Formats: sequence, C-alpha cells, structure tokens
Amino acid sequence: RAPAGNEGSSGRRSSDTETVLLEVTGMRCGGCSANVKRTLLEHPQVTKASVNLLTGTAAITLKGMLDEEETETERVTTEVVETVEKKGFKCTLREGRESRDGTSTSSASSDVENDWEDFRGLALSAGFLTLCCGHHLGHYFHAVGLHQLAGVFGGHGGLSSSIFGSRVVQSVAATAAILGPGRDIIVDGFRSLKNGVPNMNTLVGIGTGAALAVGLSQALGLPAAAAWENSSHLLEEPVMLLSVILLGRVLEKRAKRRAT
Repeated sequence: RAPAGNEGSSGRRSSDTETVLLEVTGMRCGGCSANVKRTLLEHPQVTKASVNLLTGTAAITLKGMLDEEETETERVTTEVVETVEKKGFKCTLREGRESRDGTSTSSASSDVENDWEDFRGLALSAGFLTLCCGHHLGHYFHAVGLHQLAGVFGGHGGLSSSIFGSRVVQSVAATAAILGPGRDIIVDGFRSLKNGVPNMNTLVGIGTGAALAVGLSQALGLPAAAAWENSSHLLEEPVMLLSVILLGRVLEKRAKRRAT
C-alpha cells in the first residue's frame, strides 16, 4: 500500500509498485481499449494495466523502484506513452488537480476548445449535407401543396437546376465535407489500419472514400461508373454518414462528461 502523503497528480509511489495514470484519446470502441491495454502490458516494466473507455484514462502499475530512481520512472513512463502513440492513440501523463466537483482544472479550457471545434465541424457538415440533399425537400413541399417552394429545392427549374440539383455542386460539397470536417476521421482510420489496430474510423474511411470515388466518377461520366448510372445518391451518402457520426460524437462527449 502506498504510504499516506506520497500521492501525486500522476501516480502513487510505494517501495513495491508505482501506479501511473495516463490520459488516452482516440479510443472509439471496446477493440480500441483492448488494443491500448495489450500495448501497455507489452512493456516489461508494466505489471498491470487497466483502461477505461468511458473516461479515456489508463492506469498502469510499474515494478517497484527505489524512491531516488525518479529519472528511471520518468524514462519508463515516457517509453510507455510513446509506444501507445505509435499505435495511433494520443497518450499523455495525467496532470492537473481535481476540483471539488471532480473536474480537472487543466482540461477545462481544452474541453471548451474541443467543443467549439466539434460544433464547427458539425455545422459545416450540415451545410454540405443541405447542398447535397436539399433537392429531396422538393418532394415534401409538393406533397403539401407548396409548389413554388418545391421549385426552389426539388425541381421545375429555378434554383434547383443550378444549386441543389447540380451534380457539380454535389461533387464539390461532398469532397469538401470529406476533406474538411471529415478529414480527421479519415486520416485516423487509415493511420490505425496502417498501425495494425483498425477501428470504427477505418470502416468510415473505407465506406465514405469508396462512395465518394464512385460518385465523382459518375459525375464525370467515366465508363467505370456506368453500372451506377442511375444512382444519384452516391454523392449524398458520404456526407449523410459523416454528419450523423459528428452529431453522435458531440452527444457522446456530453454524455461522457455527465457520467464522469
């Protein structure tokens, strides 16, 4: 048992073992947390590892070291962090004191910044989704008798022929959505695949990339896309999927924050 008064913000020391707390971001599912745990246990100095997917933290137990071997402990911790980051996850030593309500003062400002980035990405994705799928609103407006408004969105000339119904606009919007708000997801997915730890972002990257490629080929009239000649939705699906994922992650972060 660690002696009283020897606890720190990043771990607890004892003559037998030392527990170090880490913050790990980028875990999306149970497979990610299992990969992180397996990576932590691969280090010969780590005797025990526990990963919490909900809070994005990991606790590792190091072999006992003498109190004066502080530099050795830092070296081992650095090696563990670098090993985890090579797998595509962001890993840092947990810092900052906890306030009375249990929140970390060091992460408060970063949470606000991340929330703004998430909201901005979701807003951009929603805008691109409107450009790609706005023409479908014309069917609903026709059904309720709003034919003039339906002409703006879904047919009968008007703006639909130059904006919402244009393949060029759909192609540009879909590409911008993937390379803009969806870039981090796509890059993380293929990086994880390269590191041998594919995750949900990998599936999203492959799916959206394939749909976008076929949709752009179809818009350009390439012979290879002749089989999908009547499939006008191929440029819409990647943006729809991206928007749903970004919305889900915003809600997920809020739920995690309430739970922790």
